[in-house]
This record gives sequence, C-alpha cells and structure tokens, in this order.
Amino acid sequence: METLTGEKEALDIPSGTQPGKVLLLKGHGLPRLRGGRGTGDLHVHITVDVPTRLSEKERSLLEELAGEMKVEVGEAGFFDKMKEKVKEIFD
Repeated sequence: METLTGEKEALDIPSGTQPGKVLLLKGHGLPRLRGGRGTGDLHVHITVDVPTRLSEKERSLLEELAGEMKVEVGEAGFFDKMKEKVKEIFD
C-alpha cells in the first residue's frame, strides 16, 4: 500500500480479517508534534468493496465458492427475505 509519504509498504493482512478491523504500520504515520522525534503509526482501516455487477463467469465462480463454503445462494436480498418473513407472520 502507499503510505502518507508516497512510499510503497507491504501490509500483511491475516487470513479471516473482517471489514472494520484496524491494522497498524508502525512508524509510517504523521510526524510527531512539538519537536518530537520520528513519526507515529499509520492506522489502516480494512474495507470491502462489493461489486454491483458481475459477469456470468464471476457469478459462476462466486456460486462455486459459496457451495464450497456451504453458503445458501439466492436471488432475494436481505430486505426481500425480511418482507417475506413479515408476510408469513401476518398471513
């Protein structure tokens, strides 16, 4: 990743790291204030970009991965599923 000074720095992201996790790059942050020596740590916030459009091949690969992970794949989104549950309650 690129640091504040434009340098390229390797960042090891452990397997299973979840979105929202904060990792530190020690000594790659802002300079210390009031004449302090060195620099602080760079806090790296992990985010995940979810694609909104997939090609057929990408969709197929994700469905294959979901099958390996034993995750149910469906067309309905979260709100569609919630709407169906509410309908079931009131029917």
